[in-house]
Amino acid sequence: MYPVPVLIDSVDKAVLRHGLSGRRILVAVSGGVDSSVLLHALSELIQKRNLVLSVGHVQHGLRGQASIEDQEAVLTQARTLGLNAQVLPGDPHPERTDVPNQARPTLQEAAREVRLKALNEMARLWKADHLATGHNLDDQSETILMRLLRGTGPMGMQGIEHQSKDGFVVRPLLSVSREEILDFAQERQIVWREDASNATDQYTRNKLRHHWIPQLREAFNPQLLTAIGRFADAMQEDERWIGPMVREASDRMTLASETHSTAGLTWTTLGWEELPDGLALRVIRQGLHDAGRGRDVSRIHLERILAFLRKPDVETGRRIELPGGDSLVKTSSGYRFAIGGRDQFSPC
Repeated sequence: MYPVPVLIDSVDKAVLRHGLSGRRILVAVSGGVDSSVLLHALSELIQKRNLVLSVGHVQHGLRGQASIEDQEAVLTQARTLGLNAQVLPGDPHPERTDVPNQARPTLQEAAREVRLKALNEMARLWKADHLATGHNLDDQSETILMRLLRGTGPMGMQGIEHQSKDGFVVRPLLSVSREEILDFAQERQIVWREDASNATDQYTRNKLRHHWIPQLREAFNPQLLTAIGRFADAMQEDERWIGPMVREASDRMTLASETHSTAGLTWTTLGWEELPDGLALRVIRQGLHDAGRGRDVSRIHLERILAFLRKPDVETGRRIELPGGDSLVKTSSGYRFAIGGRDQFSPC
């Protein structure tokens, strides 16, 4: 069993690293063990670091009575710690009529999107300086392996960030394993809720968690999670100096880009041959990310896009198909994204 102070020390270091001392922090708490431990750990640092905490919970209503009990458990934790708590509904089921069927997110993805929107609203109302989430080292390792299996590129191998680029979202447990978290919860006698879906092998992440990662740890490296975490940290450090170079090149190659809207993303027809492959692929990935459409795009798709952009004398109206039903279309002025194949052109 890990000594409990190790987890508190790890969270304390994250607080200092992210400049959270004296700040207003909304802690996202689902009722599960990860977020519950994060809440208790931060509460133990209130006096030491002059933290001001509030609890945020999103009620998805996906599990009937169990969802109601999740909410009550979170409210009980907040009352026990003497903290304010906020709850907002977050139904991920409403039909998305703004995108075609093949581009619509899965239930898990929709729930994540709705949850983040609700938490941001709670943070705004409470005037929070930061939003803290309970992502941990196991989550990081699972994310890296899932992306590796899908065929991601260097940007995808950065995994989950310790702190979002705008500094708002922080993840103080990202260097802490789930085993350490469980030990802390048992030592502090924290009561948490279990989501039954976590026990199934229906999702790839659960298969990794229950089977593949334990086998890899046993067969190759007992410290696999730590090794993957360090790898992700190294990739993020590289991105900090590569990122500005990519952004500068992206600005040169983009004619128009409307954040989170593929309709406004258009690339120039010139200059792609002069860019090194690695930089060009990063520019493409950055454009898709900025437009909110990079979720299902693998390295193979990026290479197809680059080949299309570099192809000489492409006729206006030619296109290539992309995941989610999107297309990259050659126009008279550049290369533009069409959502869900909405523009009917001859395939390239």
